Amino acid sequence: MKDIVFLCDKRINTKTGFLEALSKISDTTNILLVEQGYEQFASLPEGLFSAVFEVNDITRIDQVEEVFERILDEYDVERVIAPTENVVETGGYLRTRFGIPGIQKNQAETVRNKWIMKETLRQAGIHTSQTRIASNAVQIRKIVAGIGFPIIIKPISGWATIMTYKLSNQEELERYISHSWNRESVLIEEFITGREFHIDSIVSEGELVFSSVSEYLFNCLEIVQNDRPSGTICYPTNTNFEYVERMQSFNEEIIRTLGIRNSVFHAEVFLLPNGEICFGEIGARIGGIVIIPPMVLNSHQVNLFDAAIQTELGIYEAPSLVNSGKYTGAINFPSAVGKIESISSADDFKSMEGLIDIRINYTSGQSISGGRDTMSRSGFAIVEGPDIEFVRKQLLELHDKFVLVHQ
Repeated sequence: MKDIVFLCDKRINTKTGFLEALSKISDTTNILLVEQGYEQFASLPEGLFSAVFEVNDITRIDQVEEVFERILDEYDVERVIAPTENVVETGGYLRTRFGIPGIQKNQAETVRNKWIMKETLRQAGIHTSQTRIASNAVQIRKIVAGIGFPIIIKPISGWATIMTYKLSNQEELERYISHSWNRESVLIEEFITGREFHIDSIVSEGELVFSSVSEYLFNCLEIVQNDRPSGTICYPTNTNFEYVERMQSFNEEIIRTLGIRNSVFHAEVFLLPNGEICFGEIGARIGGIVIIPPMVLNSHQVNLFDAAIQTELGIYEAPSLVNSGKYTGAINFPSAVGKIESISSADDFKSMEGLIDIRINYTSGQSISGGRDTMSRSGFAIVEGPDIEFVRKQLLELHDKFVLVHQ
């Protein structure tokens, strides 16, 4: 029986899909390494974990390493499961430090540090944006002058478009330096004009065994900076859009370059006006764990949560391709900050054609505290349909009809 460690922040309630997938594995002893305070978010599934070890901050390597030493005194750990973006580097460090198979420290850094990520792929001949690192205001101004407006400035190892800015002129740049920059090194990129897609894929024993192409309703930066609806549409296997096959080949080249043999991946790419494909970024984890897995499951009958757990354990079997013909879309309902005066309910949308799931997480009178990023939502809806335009129309209608009034 394998002893495995599952890494998790305190928001255990958002890891339900992973925990359900882990519960399907019968020949493991599961140890949970989790942040203190997780009990306020959810109870652990009964009998799933043989032991629970706590740290104050799951991203603090010194804290995690000390506790992991204690775990190794009691268990013969063969695998570390690091399922979400914020624990990928922690998992990589532990595997390298203690000689455990899986994504190693240098590989984890490649899929988290966006400079290393893009430079690695650029050296392999993969098209990506012009990118530089700046550490002070003088360097920021000099690099921006060299690249030219508009530009993107963001954290080197960020996620969910948090602290990511599109700046179009010198006035906006100076405002960013004065009011938004946190005085840490930042990544500066040329702005890419094009349609934004994500490719969600599974690699088992070095072979790309599944990939799914989806298109964002609006680019991620438009969602954050211009309050555009946050949504995406998953293409079925038998789509006839020629760029889908090209994106899958492009994605395969990316993953081959990274050299990671067992993982799920979430890549973002752009389809440029001239038809070329440009790399955006990639993570060795499931993207959008609330909405992307149910989309992929509906269009392809592939469970990404099962894949995330089983690839790490080296037991994943390649799925059979399903030609469902279904386009599946998801829309995130907007969030806010304050006390809710009124909010739509799921019953308000029950007659919507193509609706297969809807969740609204709040009711009137509750407090809500969302952020300006691609993770914050007050709920979501999943829609299926025979073509992309039908699904797009339904998603935008759901967004427009949703009501959230707050103080």
